[in-house]
Amino acid sequence: MIDLHTHTTASDGSYSPTGLVELAEQVALEGLAITDHDTLAGLAEAQQAAEGANLELVNGVELACKVPVGTLHILGYFIELDDRALGDLLGRMVESRRKRNPQIIAKLNELGYEITMAEVRAQASGPIVSRLHIALLMLDKGYVGNVHEAFGRFLGDEGSAYVQRTEPKPGEAIELIHQAGGLAVVAHPVHLRAGDEQELSKKLKELADLGLDGLEVWYPEHTAELTEQLWRICQRLDLAAVGGSDFHGAVKEHIKLGTGRGGLNIPLEILERLKKRLSRKS
Repeated sequence: MIDLHTHTTASDGSYSPTGLVELAEQVALEGLAITDHDTLAGLAEAQQAAEGANLELVNGVELACKVPVGTLHILGYFIELDDRALGDLLGRMVESRRKRNPQIIAKLNELGYEITMAEVRAQASGPIVSRLHIALLMLDKGYVGNVHEAFGRFLGDEGSAYVQRTEPKPGEAIELIHQAGGLAVVAHPVHLRAGDEQELSKKLKELADLGLDGLEVWYPEHTAELTEQLWRICQRLDLAAVGGSDFHGAVKEHIKLGTGRGGLNIPLEILERLKKRLSRKS
């Protein structure tokens, strides 16, 4: 079994890179991709922790992209950690996030919610402070019933405290991932907000024309129907099918490493196919 979508304390997860590798060994994963948001900072530590382990570690990243409707995140796999162009983009994205957080907090204060940047920063285990940490603080203070409500009412792109940040266009993200030696895969296509399979296929065809390599077919929030649709689209567009839990640890306690909500079971063969696709590109 493998898991190709996970997060550590380098972004918004609760496990350190070393801790996540150790957990992956405990649950007998054979392959693990660490795909922190907008950063490669945890990967060197993870590589060291994985030395000698019966586990294949994939260097990854998750990039949020600018789209007119819905949410598009692109996972980069097999990333070269010293790629300067991708590093420059990640630096700009982290700086934009840093500037956005106080703006979101100011909006929440105007709406009557007493939140400070210091309180939000205390929610983060690593250097990156995200909207998730704001949501967790709102939950702690009783302002919302759960993290989903915080994003739906306040922090999501239609929320009353939403602030846009710097994000690459999809073509730029795909190109930079390729330049860094990697493969570009759409994360959780359920968030693209496509009305039906035809619309979903159209959106993904546009990304495939930009060089997209694959789709996250297996994901905890995907219904059986959507999973089947994505599998068919992969066949039509010659895209790699991958899957992952989007594991964050304690901040998403209902999602377990490798199995998601209990139904994921992604075989090592999926990773082997991904590696073969990468070898054909090189």
